[in-house]
Amino acid sequence: MNAADPIAHTGSGHAFVEIGRRTASAVHFVLILTGSLVLIQSFHTLTFFHQQGQWASLRDMARTSWQSYLLVLKFFLAPFLEAGFLDAWLPSQVDFDTWAVFVPGIMSLFLCFTASLGFSVMRRPGLPSRTLAYAVCAAVLLVSQVELVQALAEFSTWEEVPLAAAEEQKVEMQRQLFKASHASFVSMLDYKQCPMESADIVRCTLEKRVLPVVVAKEFCQPLDLPGRSSHKRVQACQKSAKALSMWSSPRERDELYCRCWSAAFDAILSLLEWAMLSWFICLLGVLLAIYTSIRPKLLSQGPAAHKEVLGCVGLSAAAIIWKVFLGVEDSRLGGREREKGNLETWGSKGRIGFLLMAATMGRMGRMGSEMALGSRFTFRIPRAVSTGCLTCLVESESNLISGLQGLGFHRRASSESLVLSGHSQATASRKGVPRGIAIARAPCPVRGSSTTLGWAFSLLIADVDSGLSSGLWVGLTMTSPDSLALRPDVDFAADVPDSVVAGGEGTLWDGSECQYISWDTSQLQVGDQVHVFLSAAGEFQVRVNGKSVAGCQVWLPLRGPFYPLVELRGSTKAVELVRESLGSAAEEPRPVPQAMPEVCQPGCEQDGNTSQQPGRRARSATPSRRSRTTLEPKVEDGQHEDPRLWATVRDCLARPQNYDQVFHAVCALLCEARARSEMACSSAWVRRSAPACSVRPRPSAARRSSGACAKS
Repeated sequence: MNAADPIAHTGSGHAFVEIGRRTASAVHFVLILTGSLVLIQSFHTLTFFHQQGQWASLRDMARTSWQSYLLVLKFFLAPFLEAGFLDAWLPSQVDFDTWAVFVPGIMSLFLCFTASLGFSVMRRPGLPSRTLAYAVCAAVLLVSQVELVQALAEFSTWEEVPLAAAEEQKVEMQRQLFKASHASFVSMLDYKQCPMESADIVRCTLEKRVLPVVVAKEFCQPLDLPGRSSHKRVQACQKSAKALSMWSSPRERDELYCRCWSAAFDAILSLLEWAMLSWFICLLGVLLAIYTSIRPKLLSQGPAAHKEVLGCVGLSAAAIIWKVFLGVEDSRLGGREREKGNLETWGSKGRIGFLLMAATMGRMGRMGSEMALGSRFTFRIPRAVSTGCLTCLVESESNLISGLQGLGFHRRASSESLVLSGHSQATASRKGVPRGIAIARAPCPVRGSSTTLGWAFSLLIADVDSGLSSGLWVGLTMTSPDSLALRPDVDFAADVPDSVVAGGEGTLWDGSECQYISWDTSQLQVGDQVHVFLSAAGEFQVRVNGKSVAGCQVWLPLRGPFYPLVELRGSTKAVELVRESLGSAAEEPRPVPQAMPEVCQPGCEQDGNTSQQPGRRARSATPSRRSRTTLEPKVEDGQHEDPRLWATVRDCLARPQNYDQVFHAVCALLCEARARSEMACSSAWVRRSAPACSVRPRPSAARRSSGACAKS
């Protein structure tokens, strides 16, 4: 023991040093444990996304991870300097997989690395380079924690939505968050089939009774704050909603939502307190670890220098703690003053709080199963990032609540004849001539205003083949991708249960029967944008480049969620799911040409095995299970000609490398025509009361013949 150490000569001094070392070790152990748990969770999420086909290739995954690393690096550097040199490598939009997988994983790695350095400097003190590296990492970690604490403090004042008209960004985003969270909450109750007798009594189906227990009885119970009772807080929420013309659902449901809204801010206040406590403990652990590392050097300087350094460090730490706590209170008080009318420029801290609140509402909206809304986070990263933290802007109010899987097609639920590519596998293309269906991973977000609320998505025509007839089918389905993945035999869009689709050769399937429309999908060109919209009142419509081409009243239970459904065939070779702008998403539905019910042709009779479901009409044969008048061979010079057959032959001659695929397609068409002629033969013999041909159901015969011919 060094004789120059006045503290080490006493038992109390030695005990103090040992307690400090053990405390620092405990703090760093908690940091490593926390980082490890977050890293494991990120790895599980990465595995889940990879199985769902989130990335088209490992190169796409590596590109996303690199962009996430640059995003985290810019976040860490923002409090110290303007990291504008990173803007060239950052994308303009950051998808949800970045925030859910790579950003938490990279931050957890940094947390584990910093804690490991802390253990290293405590085990082997006296190494200046290692101590300096640890001090830099710890400073970055502590400053980042302070930024998040201040963001939470400012965001905790967002409970009362300003009613006065204002153009400030903060006020507009407050209103958007309030509206989007209400839409998510209402859709969740509808999807869970939870009728309400009052704000305290929520009844759900037997398998979903956990919802009222968690939501109504546990979480959605706001507290009485100083000067504001829980009843007054709920009334203020209802007043804000009425001023924004939001209420269109029953009053009991709105009251329950306002309770959950206020309770969410109670949770934010609790999170703020725990965040401040964790920052203080982390600061204490870092200071004790640094002291343990530099203690041998201080002892060699003598008792006076030792005491002087300890005094300066103690005063500096006290000043930092006081500054942080004072800044948190200023953020909370300043936020309340701005809500009263003295609005100032909203900083980047509030946007981080907005992200946290949106994540909280998204978690509440899922509650044990997939959300009724399939919207996702979409952030625009501006080129100028203000000092303090990363600026996050939300593209539109319907994109506030996150969907787990994002924009793109589901690999296992899509046909094997399709190739999924592009970012998040948002592009689907055909491999040669065979058709195929594709369904999105996430449900459609809710679009439109309060009077025209509904589900919508848009896609872009990426590639066409003018040598083929017919074309695209687009629509919506209530069948989840996981359920559809268990039915690989379904290869027609209209055969997907609980679906409404339009396209092909001028046909619309409204969920119950086929109707004629005037839309010629073979005229679609590369660059055309197809917009599909289903209103909450059951009005389905399709627009191409803003022009209405199809529409009808659907016969489906409108409880959601609805997934985008696409079938590629004929002239349409590739499509891409695209994000909509706020203007097109909120566009009012236009008058559409009404579809005409089809006149029942021979062979389109209703399937005898189809039972009528309550609340809808009896299901008739889908377009794939009925004969089409367009397949009727036309007679020219005594020869029967099928236009699709000769179009396919021309495609074969134009593409010699696709002979095999084109041969099977031609064979399938010939078999279909043969089945039709056999049925005509059987009908003729039946009319003569001399049946010489066996009558076979047209759909199954065509399919069996096509399958057998394809196998040959």
